[in-house]
Amino acid sequence: MGTSTNAYLAFGIDLGKPGDWRIREFTEDGRFTLPWFTGDPDDFAHEALLHLARERGHDVDFIDDAEEALDLEALRHRHGDHPMYVLAARVVRAWRGDVVAVDFAALERERAERRWDERLISACQVLGITPTQGTPSWVLCSYWSP
Repeated sequence: MGTSTNAYLAFGIDLGKPGDWRIREFTEDGRFTLPWFTGDPDDFAHEALLHLARERGHDVDFIDDAEEALDLEALRHRHGDHPMYVLAARVVRAWRGDVVAVDFAALERERAERRWDERLISACQVLGITPTQGTPSWVLCSYWSP
């Protein structure tokens, strides 16, 4: 058995984690106040993308299908057993042992051409969530799992 230690550079919105969500729509005891969400808080990020895809007319049952239809990702980071999530329009991954050259100028061109900011803000509006982050941005996060 190996250990995964990966790095992710993502353009998106930090959603946080169970017990420390980075959106305003939940009660003091951690329950969401979103009418569409009635599931387990551990599944929030994936349920959010499934709901968003269905609201936009896509017939999806699996997270991979929702991500493909929306061209967005519920990026799971931090730890395999204790994940945190970023709603991401683009992710650059560096797997354990890899070195990845990042062309920031090309990423910024892609950001403008594919309207990442607008798409992420629209996704939050459809979901009815208010991120504490404010606006989408580049975030650097890690993943570790035994």
